[in-house]
Amino acid sequence: MGTALCKERVPGNCGDAQPDSMPGVKSGKSLRKFGTVAGMTPNTKKLLERVESWSQQEQEELAEYVREIEARRTGVYHAAPEELEAIDEALGQIARGEIASDQEVEAAFAKFRRR
Repeated sequence: MGTALCKERVPGNCGDAQPDSMPGVKSGKSLRKFGTVAGMTPNTKKLLERVESWSQQEQEELAEYVREIEARRTGVYHAAPEELEAIDEALGQIARGEIASDQEVEAAFAKFRRR
């Protein structure tokens, strides 16, 4: 969150800090303690306040949508921890030689072409 976005400076919580590095954001504490963010529509502000009452699973689902939008806007995608674990597992399978044969790959593609 850049300084230009902060209407109200709260020492240690605005400036160049990223939301993930701000104390309390991940733990679900109120975003209001970080000051009002300029440029956010009133509807977005209201929705974000309601998100605080959502379950962790629902908040994670929203975070995934936000990551997708941010990736589309910036061209940079930040994978979720679960995605990084899946990538690590896939790389481990490759390192162990657990690779599908050409015939298995072709069979999988053929299955999806029939749909």
